[in-house]
Amino acid sequence: MKKDNKGMTLIELLVAITMLALITTPFLNSFIVSVRNNYKARHVLRATTVGQNLMEGLKAFSVEDICRQINLDTEENTKLYLPGRYLEHQELENAAGEKSSVNGDEFIETASHKYVFGIRGIEEDGILYDARILLDASGYRGVPGQSYNDGYTLDIHKMSEETDVIYSLPKSKDAEIEGEEYIEGNGNLKRTFHVVVEAEEGKTKVEIAVTYGEDDNVTSLPVMTKTVTDLKNIYLMYYPNYKSVATNSYDCFVVDMKQDVNVNLHLIKQKYDVDRGDMVNHYAPSLVVREEAGLSDSTVPKVTLKTNVGKYLYDNTKADEKDALQCRYIKNGIEVASDDVGALLGFVDGGPQSLLGKLNKVDPLYKATVQIYPSGTYPDKFDDTQVLVQLEN
Repeated sequence: MKKDNKGMTLIELLVAITMLALITTPFLNSFIVSVRNNYKARHVLRATTVGQNLMEGLKAFSVEDICRQINLDTEENTKLYLPGRYLEHQELENAAGEKSSVNGDEFIETASHKYVFGIRGIEEDGILYDARILLDASGYRGVPGQSYNDGYTLDIHKMSEETDVIYSLPKSKDAEIEGEEYIEGNGNLKRTFHVVVEAEEGKTKVEIAVTYGEDDNVTSLPVMTKTVTDLKNIYLMYYPNYKSVATNSYDCFVVDMKQDVNVNLHLIKQKYDVDRGDMVNHYAPSLVVREEAGLSDSTVPKVTLKTNVGKYLYDNTKADEKDALQCRYIKNGIEVASDDVGALLGFVDGGPQSLLGKLNKVDPLYKATVQIYPSGTYPDKFDDTQVLVQLEN
């Protein structure tokens, strides 16, 4: 048999290389495009992770909390994003040229209730990003049916099942007892909220009962009982009966302290959908705090009062005083002189006509927009055309 030792000719080799190039070039181009798309996808995925983390952080705070974190640049006040995971943050002017501020303990909000924040150098998987945060609470102030941020609102994220007790009395419960007219804050029966705080097996038991009427003609709602490990706050949320005035209290609050614990009592009146006119100016519920004998011998009451009922301790020499709260404090069966009650139960210094306790003005409800940008856009180059990811909630 004759062997053929001839190899490929140059022409055959060139043809083979050309055919291979024609076949592989589209695949190579597809591979390059795929690599680029994968890199872009990873880039967007990292940016999305940053945006989601920021959005989750926002959900835990009110507008006031967020402004404080941004404007008070301490490690304790930088919880919006993981400490050490970004380089810098600041509050930026909103479209109206406004910024919030913090003056000591006082939070000074913007007139438009809109806020803008910038964060630089957020690290994610070795890549840095910048972020712009826009908060808009204006839609929840002064809008019929949406005025959730007007007045006193619970900061739910700061509450704990282990320390706090919440009792909310809806308008429907009042209506069950007195009829539909009570929904307008115009009831005809005396209403008493009775709170009892006592020890139970090393913990604290709180009972809250609501009754309508007096003497032998009383209707009661089911008693709420809750036991907590370390009592800090009791929240009573209710719709006021505006017939309750300084000379005749229809709304009464009674607190019996039978355990040696300190507690903040929050009396929070809710807003009606209808205008109650001048009746609001003369609303005056009453409060009685009683402490049993045997509690620690201290001149400071166990109860500190915080409320949006009004500014003034009722003065019986001024029967037309607005927004009054009639207070009595009874310790070991002995009533403390009325001139001292305001200061003892939480009034700030300055006499009886001072604010009850400290009420923070917060915006817990707002629209949040988080925009993630490539690194280098903070703070003057934020441009919507450069946004990698935008999240809204």
